[in-house]
Amino acid sequence: MNHPDPRVILHVIQHLETGGEETLAVNLVAALAAARPSERHVLATLLGGSLGSVAEAMGVEVVVLAGRTKLGRLVALVALIRRLRPALIHARLSSAGFWCRIAARLAGYEGPLVQAHGGATYIAPGLKRRAMEGLFASKVTRHLCVSQSVADHLVAHGHPADTLTVIANGIPLSGIAARDETRPMADPPRLACVGRLSPEKGQDILVEAIGLWTSGAVTLDFLGDGPLRPRIAARVAERNLGKRVRMLGTVGDVGVRLQDYDGFVLPSLTEGLSLALLEAMAAGLPVVATAVGETPKTLGTDGILVPPGDAPALAAGIAAMVADSASLHRAANARRRVRRDHGIAATAAGYAEVFDRIIGAGR
Repeated sequence: MNHPDPRVILHVIQHLETGGEETLAVNLVAALAAARPSERHVLATLLGGSLGSVAEAMGVEVVVLAGRTKLGRLVALVALIRRLRPALIHARLSSAGFWCRIAARLAGYEGPLVQAHGGATYIAPGLKRRAMEGLFASKVTRHLCVSQSVADHLVAHGHPADTLTVIANGIPLSGIAARDETRPMADPPRLACVGRLSPEKGQDILVEAIGLWTSGAVTLDFLGDGPLRPRIAARVAERNLGKRVRMLGTVGDVGVRLQDYDGFVLPSLTEGLSLALLEAMAAGLPVVATAVGETPKTLGTDGILVPPGDAPALAAGIAAMVADSASLHRAANARRRVRRDHGIAATAAGYAEVFDRIIGAGR
C-alpha cells in the first residue's frame, strides 16, 4: 500500500437505522469533522439506513456499501480502505469491527484500527461471538468503551485492561428543551419511553408494569420503533391499555418533545450508557430506570433505580416517582449534571485525544 494520508479518518458502522449507537455515531463524526477541519472524516455503513441522510444533512461524508452480498460488501470495504488510505480506522461495535479486521488484512492496511464497544459485547455465551472478536484480534490497536461498566465487561471476558479506554457517551444539548421546573405533573402524569423497540430494551416489561398500576392512572408514550413492536402492541391490546399506552413510532425532535412529559422510564435489560437516559436527564424529567450498565452511576440519587426484568418493581418505582414531591428537584439536579458532563463536544474531544495519541497530534 501507499503511505496513508494522515488527514483521513474512516469510521465504519454496520447500519444507520435509528438507534442509540447509530445516532451517537452520526453525532460523533459530525462533531469531529466540525472541530477538526484539517481532517477528512468519512462515515461508511455496510447496510445503509435512514440516518445516512441525516448525517449528510449535518455535513458528514457518508459512503453506503449496501445493496451487495456479504462478500460484495467486504470487497467494497477493502476497495474503500485502499482508495482512502486512512490514517486510522474507527470500527463502531462488534459487527463492524469483525468486517473491518478482515478488510484491513485483505487491503494490506497496516495502520491503527480502534473498535468501539457500546454495551455488553458478549451478551450471550457461545463460540460465535468469541470467534468474531478473536479473528485477527491483533489488528485492534485500542478498544474504546462508552462506560466503565462496558470496560469491566470486556476485562471479565479476557480483554487486557491496558488495551481499553473509557470515553463517556455525549449528546447534542442544543436540541433539548428543558421541562419547566415549576410546572406540576399533569393529571394523569404523562410518561415517555424513548428508544429502539427491541428485546434487550425491556419495553414489554414496562407494559406489564403499567398494567399492574392500581393506585392511580398514568399514560405512557413509546417513542421509537423496532422488532419488538408487534409484541408490545399485542400486550397493550391483551391488557386493555389502549387508552393509556400509545406507540408513536419514530418521531423527530425528541429533545423538544420531552419537555411535554412528566417522567421518563428506561426498562432496559442491558445497557452501556443510554443516550435516551442522558436526553431525559438533560430535559429535566424525573427518571425511573433499571440498574444495568452505567445507569446507576449516571443517574445516581437523582432518580429511582429498580431491578431489570421485574414488572412489579418497575410499577412501584413509577408510583414512587409520581408521588414524590422532590422528584422534580432531583430531576433539575440531574439536568445540570448532564449538561455539564455529557455534551457531544466532550465525547468528540475524548475520541480526538485517543486518535492523536495513536497517529500523532497535528498530523
